[in-house]
Amino acid sequence: MRLKYLMCIAALLPAICIANDRLNAGETLSNNAFIMSPNGNYSLVMQSDGSLVMYRADGSKRHGMAKHGTHANMQYDGNFVEYSGSTAIWNTQTGGRCPCPSYHYLRIWDNGDLTIDYGDFPMAGHLIGRIWSLGRDPNPLTSITGMVEYELPPGKRPSAVPVPFFPPSYSN
Repeated sequence: MRLKYLMCIAALLPAICIANDRLNAGETLSNNAFIMSPNGNYSLVMQSDGSLVMYRADGSKRHGMAKHGTHANMQYDGNFVEYSGSTAIWNTQTGGRCPCPSYHYLRIWDNGDLTIDYGDFPMAGHLIGRIWSLGRDPNPLTSITGMVEYELPPGKRPSAVPVPFFPPSYSN
C-alpha cells in the first residue's frame, strides 16, 4: 500500500511542478509562497522574513533579490517588483519593455535561470521572446536525481494550482 502511495506522488510531482514554474502577469508571491523549476532543482521563495530568495534543491542560496518585503508581483507592464507594503524595494527594471499586447510572465528554469518571457497565450507556452534574464546558475548542483533528494520549500504554492487528491485507498 505504501509503495502505491509513493509511486502516485512520484507520478504527480512533475505535473505539479510544471504548473508552478511561472508567475503570470497580475499574480503575486506573498509571504511563504514560491514557484519551482519543473525538475525541482530551483525555487523562488517569498520568505516570511520578507526576503525574496532563489534557492537550489540542496538549500543553498542561488540569488537574493531584496529583504524586508511583504510580497512580489509580476506586473502587467512586464516589471517584476518586490514591495514592502505599497513601496517598491527591488525590481527588474523591465516595465514597458514587453512588446505587448502579448502575454508575459516570470519563469524559473531547470538550469537555474529566472526570466521574464512573453508569448502568445498563457497556457499554450509558446515562447516568443525574453525581456530579462538572471542567467544560468554558475554553480549548478551536480546530481539531483529524484524527489527523495530534495524537499519542497516552506509555504504555499500560488493559489491557481490544484492540490492533488489521493483516495483513501492510498493511505495507511
